Amino acid sequence: MNESVINADLLSLIETLEAERLSMRKTSTNEAESTAAMTEAEKREAIAFLKDEKLCERIVEDFRRCGLVGERSTVLTAYLGSISRKLTEPLALLIVARSGAGKSALQDALCAFVPPEELVRVTRLTGQALFYKDPYSLQRRCW
Repeated sequence: MNESVINADLLSLIETLEAERLSMRKTSTNEAESTAAMTEAEKREAIAFLKDEKLCERIVEDFRRCGLVGERSTVLTAYLGSISRKLTEPLALLIVARSGAGKSALQDALCAFVPPEELVRVTRLTGQALFYKDPYSLQRRCW
């Protein structure tokens, strides 16, 4: 068999498989987004929550109920960073502190407030690992 024919066939197969992989990802993303839709009652409740004059205090109290005891400003800043994922230009949030200062506790509490379909948990990551990800798979996600 001619090597160039085999190479052409392999490239064609790779392109077909890559197109199928992207199609499957789009389908699973669309299914996740459609199942995450809010009911009208949930929307009304959410809007009432956002209009509450004591919104910041309620957010801090929710974090306390999840077991996070920390500075009010840290909690609110972290929460703001996580909800900004819905904006066209979301904020980036990097948690930096000395060892034993509660970074993991803050991260765990913060993740508890993010819907599972919008959360990507990563503990260790290399640049090479991101190379294999779909370019938009982490867009509008907390990770």
